[in-house]
Amino acid sequence: AWLKKAEAYKRDDAASARAFYAHLGTRARTAATRALAHQRLATSLGEDGRDQVLRRLYTQSARYATLEAIPKGVRYHMLDAALGSYDIDFATRLMQGLQAAPQGQEASHWELRRARILVYAGDYAAAQVLLRDLLCGISAFDEDFAERYLQVLFDLQLAGRHQEAIALLESVFYLADNMRMQREILYWMAESRVALGEHAEAAELYLRSATFGNPYGGDMWGQSARFHAAESLARAGLTADARDVYSGLLKFTEDPKRRVLLERNIQQLWLIEKKNTTP
Repeated sequence: AWLKKAEAYKRDDAASARAFYAHLGTRARTAATRALAHQRLATSLGEDGRDQVLRRLYTQSARYATLEAIPKGVRYHMLDAALGSYDIDFATRLMQGLQAAPQGQEASHWELRRARILVYAGDYAAAQVLLRDLLCGISAFDEDFAERYLQVLFDLQLAGRHQEAIALLESVFYLADNMRMQREILYWMAESRVALGEHAEAAELYLRSATFGNPYGGDMWGQSARFHAAESLARAGLTADARDVYSGLLKFTEDPKRRVLLERNIQQLWLIEKKNTTP
């Protein structure tokens, strides 16, 4: 009944509604009512843009000596606010002990979120364990989950953790039931190989991406992947192979500026070969 009374105030007098929630959060007889009151207090403050007030109320209160003691519904809300303001250290501390997903959120999506926070916090080993565990028992990814999963792997790449990213990308490649996604995964694996200085391996992956599901690789994605493959081949010292790839691209390229770039790159490869073979 008191919660209903608070809801009646919610629209026109949010402060009074919050007073009810605060009272019920500490005085209600049942744990379920107390938890719901805390959650609604957090939501009300958040809707009014008062997330910092919420944080002070619960982190500077004698009632809650540690973050773990704060009601979970409030911690989930503060976690969202901390991530929104890029306060990763606070978000990481809030997340400790929050193993279960918040109400209404799928467990797998929550695990991905936890992994992403760990990446941001620099705890790459723990993030990798979470990401690997998520793959266990999965026979195929649905597209939505796969896209979310890949976003965390991109975070790993941005953090410079390319070996870990490659291993996980390979696993996702075999689980993904989507040729477009598999083609993109090959490309992102190649990007990590480039970052590691493994240019021959990167070139192979770029070429696989270019022709995956498209034998001639003449579409825009294929042309871009082949261009990067040629660059990687050149860096690996495989100039003849790089020249062949560039020459092949000329057959598909009609844009004048693009053709000039390709022809210039071919000329530069000839100069490199001449320099390397001249006594």
